[in-house]
Amino acid sequence: MSLQSRGFRKRVVAIVEPDLAPLMRLLGVNEVFEVFSETNILNVFNEVAVVDDIGVIITQKRLIEKIPSGVLEEINSKLYPIIVAIPDNVDDLKMSPVENYRDLIRKFIGFEIHL
Repeated sequence: MSLQSRGFRKRVVAIVEPDLAPLMRLLGVNEVFEVFSETNILNVFNEVAVVDDIGVIITQKRLIEKIPSGVLEEINSKLYPIIVAIPDNVDDLKMSPVENYRDLIRKFIGFEIHL
């Protein structure tokens, strides 16, 4: 899967636990990185975040929580890649989508939108 528009082409990758990898492939994500341990998670994020043609990283919220804040700040300081964290526990699934993606909306629109 890729994002493209008149010369602008970025890939979409997924970094997920093995049980979610088949779903990502069914959704059309061609590059799925399966992670097993905290060390593996950090290594994969560090490798993927520096690749210039990756536009979106889809991952699970619990994996984001295992990454040191300094690494996340470095990734989020750039425009790309965008990290989209999928809620994956019961408490997160009870929250509205607006609450889950509020920070992402603020980053790319520049202000908060209330519907």
